[in-house]
Amino acid sequence: MVSNAKKVKLEAYNGSIDKNAVVYAIIDVETCFERNVISVGVIITDDISFMPRDFKYYRIPEQENAPAMFADSLELGDFISNPNEYEMKVKYIEAIEGIKDFLSGYSVENLFAYNAGFDKGRLPELRAYRWHDIIEKAAYKQFNNKIPADSVFYGTGRLVRGYTVEDMYRLLVKPRYRETHNALMDTLDELEIMKALGYRVGEYGVIK
Repeated sequence: MVSNAKKVKLEAYNGSIDKNAVVYAIIDVETCFERNVISVGVIITDDISFMPRDFKYYRIPEQENAPAMFADSLELGDFISNPNEYEMKVKYIEAIEGIKDFLSGYSVENLFAYNAGFDKGRLPELRAYRWHDIIEKAAYKQFNNKIPADSVFYGTGRLVRGYTVEDMYRLLVKPRYRETHNALMDTLDELEIMKALGYRVGEYGVIK
């Protein structure tokens, strides 16, 4: 089990949504070594306030016994003080249907993820949504002015190394940070990265 010095109370922001804002979702998937999905975190937000508005966390018990790198981070109660409000243990297909219903309730058409190609590939039933990669802005010097000038870049301006969620959170939000590798908590961290970058949904490309 993960031991955290402090648990947080997870609360949704209920402020009004700007009429010009785009409501979207951030999604994060954790998998076993065989790349089967063991958990999915989803957060609803918008591209003006960047405040968390609703959350869901799905665990897939049928896969949880498979060897996984971050299996000890599955328990949501290790991180928040009100896990029963957000955690559901269901079959994979039930999780997919639950996610679709959740997104539909907020008229979400755009999904964001960090290294989105991986998450999209693990959730083929959600391919009809418009997927965007947070890395598109976070890892490129022309879009992220917090990247040190002496970093090593490809010709495209992308960092050669040092652009994981943990790296970017440390750079943009909080220097002494460790990624939990819990799917829901990671979506919250990725939201903070997007907030720090400040780009609107329409400024991100759609991945194929």
